[in-house]
Amino acid sequence: MKSKFFFFASIFLFLLLAGAVGFGWWYNENFLKLQTEKVNELNTYYGNEFKDIQAKYNELAGDRDKLNDEYQKALADLDACKKNLEAAEKTIADYNAKIEAENKAEEERVKALSEEERAAEKSLKEYNEMVKALKAENEEYAKLYTEVTAYLEKETLTDKERKTFLEKYEKMMKIQDKYKEEHKSEDVSGNA
Repeated sequence: MKSKFFFFASIFLFLLLAGAVGFGWWYNENFLKLQTEKVNELNTYYGNEFKDIQAKYNELAGDRDKLNDEYQKALADLDACKKNLEAAEKTIADYNAKIEAENKAEEERVKALSEEERAAEKSLKEYNEMVKALKAENEEYAKLYTEVTAYLEKETLTDKERKTFLEKYEKMMKIQDKYKEEHKSEDVSGNA
């Protein structure tokens, strides 16, 4: 009986073991299938998500490169603008220096002209005074000449008239001598 018991027990154990192995195999198969499906679903989901992220990253990288190119171009434009500004500032400084030099030269010229003008005004004033003096002398000479001629036309002169005549004649001769002295150089050159 013992051996039957062992026989049935071993068959039972074998069946139990076979059932356990079968159940384990079935469970494993289904578990692996289920896990594979889940992994595939996750791979599909996260693969698509990764592809979307990768596409977005590539798009952003393209935008970044485009912005970097625009930034580099803007830097080059800024550098060119700085150079143009420096050149313009230099041109303006040169132009200002030229204008300052011209203004200074103009001020000197105006100052020289002012001095010449003052000298000319002074000479003109002296000339006008000289003309007035000559005119006065000419008028006095003409008056004296008329009076002296009137005395000469008289046949007889009183002592007083003779004295007046001589004074006027002497004045007239002084004016004439002065005129001759002033125009002596013209007589020598033949321009008188």
